[in-house]
Amino acid sequence: MVIVGKFGSAILVAGESGMAETGFLDLCDLARAAAARGDLETARARFDEAVALKPDSLDVRYGLATICFMLGDVEAAKEHFLFCQQLDPMHPGAAINLGAIANMAGDYDEAVKQLRRGISLDPKRGEAYYNLGIAYRKLGRNELAIQAYREAHHHNPRMVEAVYNLANTYLEMERFEQAAMFYRKALDINPNFRKAQDGLLRVERKMRPKPSHYEDEEAEDQSWTDPFMGDSRLDRTMSPDHDFDTLARAHAATSDAKKSTDEWIKSTQLLHDAVRELAIAISTDSGEVYDISTRVRDNLRRFRALRQRLEERRESIAKVRDFMVERG
Repeated sequence: MVIVGKFGSAILVAGESGMAETGFLDLCDLARAAAARGDLETARARFDEAVALKPDSLDVRYGLATICFMLGDVEAAKEHFLFCQQLDPMHPGAAINLGAIANMAGDYDEAVKQLRRGISLDPKRGEAYYNLGIAYRKLGRNELAIQAYREAHHHNPRMVEAVYNLANTYLEMERFEQAAMFYRKALDINPNFRKAQDGLLRVERKMRPKPSHYEDEEAEDQSWTDPFMGDSRLDRTMSPDHDFDTLARAHAATSDAKKSTDEWIKSTQLLHDAVRELAIAISTDSGEVYDISTRVRDNLRRFRALRQRLEERRESIAKVRDFMVERG
């Protein structure tokens, strides 16, 4: 999340003089000096006093809003940024920062609204596009998130967070080559960026060819055909009266095989979903990685057990076929 503010600009006040004016300017100077040395509590106190003297001073109100945000008082920051927006509806910083606060609150539709407003007022603010990318990604609108992160990188080529999140979005969409390219770009900006290093390793593993035993398993699956097909000795008509036992065995074997196949297909989808969820959790630094990886292992064990059961059902069908051939 990126929020913006400034403390170094002069506070311009017109139409008043005397001790009140001097006191106001002194408070502004004290607030800016405290902010510059990192004493945010003092800066807030002096800005509060200045705002009490001049509630409609846009620069002071904006400085106070930014200090509140830096102190973690997001509600107060939001209140003051909204006041800034009322004082000057054309103020891009107020809209951009309100968008950042909406992102923090999980109100992503409001974030998009405010950030697009800020961008329309100042289309060169990299932090606005970055925050917009976050909102779109949270809304599941990944293509728009990609556009926003690209714009952030265009307007601020050194914003490594935008490049890193762009790579994560491509990884989530399984566009591995583009993900790898932007992880490398992030490392060009900051070679010691550990998260980008880990992301690049993950995506490079996904881009490697599968080991040969996976290919053998896939070939085995694709080569299997219905054992009742292609054998001319099975062309004779089966009579329910004379072949009841044989037909019953064939029906039971086929039903079991179908059930096992359905379970295996369902297990395959669950395993695929769990692996995808794990990839997303890793790429977004989710705290649920351990729980999801445990679920992946459980689904893998179930997948293997169901695969073995399916093989046994295939053997049962083959035995029924042989019995029918022998009787034919």
